[in-house]
Amino acid sequence: MLGKKDIEDMYIIRGLLEAYAIEKVIKNKNEKILRCLRKNVEDIEKDVEKKQLKDLVSKDIEFHRNICIFSGNKKLIDIWEGFQTQIEVLINLESSFYERFQLLAVEHRELLSLIIEGKVKQAQEKIKAHILQALDFLKESLKKY
Repeated sequence: MLGKKDIEDMYIIRGLLEAYAIEKVIKNKNEKILRCLRKNVEDIEKDVEKKQLKDLVSKDIEFHRNICIFSGNKKLIDIWEGFQTQIEVLINLESSFYERFQLLAVEHRELLSLIIEGKVKQAQEKIKAHILQALDFLKESLKKY
């Protein structure tokens, strides 16, 4: 069972892992990586538009997994995938309260733009803020119940 501290720790570690991964993605980026990430973002936007929550969650996870995979760092990928089940549970829980579908699509589109533009520091800050905002939203939503 994940306690409040476990959840906070998971999101903080996720933010750090993905911030590191995004630096590597920007340094390694090529058309194949960009094409895949563009497709991920387009899929997220379609699911947001249709309000397909279950599909949205899987596409969101796929986008973040791809960021880690495209980092080319096997240990980072192993760690992220070790967290994957817990991450999926948390994202599903967070998404069950998630009322701001449009914001999710906008944040992923902005992150993709920063990757394309090669803006490492801004992309790192964006992905950490995105993950920590999700944590804050989850904590606030859980207070209601």
